[in-house]
Amino acid sequence: MPNGPGPLEGTKDYHIIAISLVSSWSNDKSSSGHNRKLKLVNKIIRDSKTAVMTRGQESIRLPTGNGMVLGFPGSPELPLQLAVEIHERLKKHNARGPRSRALNVRIGLHFGGVLVVKDLSGGSSFFGPGMPIAYRISRLGRANQILASNTLIENLIKLNSEYSKRIKKEIPWPEKKDHLPTVYAISSHFGRLRRA
Repeated sequence: MPNGPGPLEGTKDYHIIAISLVSSWSNDKSSSGHNRKLKLVNKIIRDSKTAVMTRGQESIRLPTGNGMVLGFPGSPELPLQLAVEIHERLKKHNARGPRSRALNVRIGLHFGGVLVVKDLSGGSSFFGPGMPIAYRISRLGRANQILASNTLIENLIKLNSEYSKRIKKEIPWPEKKDHLPTVYAISSHFGRLRRA
């Protein structure tokens, strides 16, 4: 399955996770409430074992107005591990407080090309189909659902065939285009996988 309309020269393949906040009518809609939730999600991500373990590596971290996108050049397990960690932390957070303070996210996982370039201020800017497709995948999901592209799932199954048992169902695109990957819901309950 293609990762986008066509490869850009200089792109590098990343295993990508896109995390976006889910709003509900009972939750605080003010900008301060949104900022509080965004800070908490970013703290959960920053403090996760996966993020700590990959600090200083060639990973990508891009805050968005509604969450964050991260890319890992190594193992396809990294974005999935991070997704599971986020779910576990949010489940604990939501169990401690009132329902009106519940924090929910959508998560999209994808394997695709990213072009990293230096901008005028010396920082990094990111282009290419990988990150936008991961974000679009996250937007297909419901609250606290992990969705993954077939390209990422194929890489997981190459590592361990047990991952094929974690695929729940195909999620259709509202506007199917040839350049969009097939998307599946994936279980966040993994337990211990047997090594292949």
